[in-house]
Amino acid sequence: MKLSKKQIQQVDTYLIKQRINYWDIRLEMIDHLATKLEEDKELVLDDKLLFKEFGAYWKIQKMIKQKRIIINKKYRKLFNKEIINFFKSIKNIFIFLLLFYIHFQLFKELEPKTFKRLSLIIYMIPIVVILTFFIINLVRKNKSIHLEYAMFYFMFSFIMFNMVIQFTNPNGFFNATPKTQIVVLFISVPIYLILAYCGFKVYYKTHKEYTKIYKELRTI
Repeated sequence: MKLSKKQIQQVDTYLIKQRINYWDIRLEMIDHLATKLEEDKELVLDDKLLFKEFGAYWKIQKMIKQKRIIINKKYRKLFNKEIINFFKSIKNIFIFLLLFYIHFQLFKELEPKTFKRLSLIIYMIPIVVILTFFIINLVRKNKSIHLEYAMFYFMFSFIMFNMVIQFTNPNGFFNATPKTQIVVLFISVPIYLILAYCGFKVYYKTHKEYTKIYKELRTI
């Protein structure tokens, strides 16, 4: 049974009332219900059927929690795959080594304070991109759980690098020396840039895919 636009809106409204804020999860649930209605022609689409099919609020939230685990695994694999694919390319390995070489020259030629400031400026560049996309997602009404997890792995390199900076702070937990922090910055910044690039690729592909799906839904 192919659901009409009015029926799709009916199911979507019900799911929104159950606080399912992610349109892509609602879409999956609508598709599941449409398949069930196709298999059993005697079923009638009403609130009684919707409650029987999806259950109470706590049951739906439990389903979303399980869905989060599955989606998180999906994007963790995609992120790891992007990293592996990056280093499979000779061209990319050359770029990575070039980044290390340039950073090493800066490390060797600049004063420690200047090198640290420059490294932190480089560190901020991906953050500006991350924040731009984060704000766009924040103001959009069409929340997507897939974009949410893709964004997390886009931000993952920033989170990890920030932990490195905090742990190697001379006034931090490990009481590292200023020289230690500079050496850590020299090693970690090129790695951070590659991880940020891989995270961006995961996010961009997901953004492109789900934006297209959402636009197609709007035309139904």
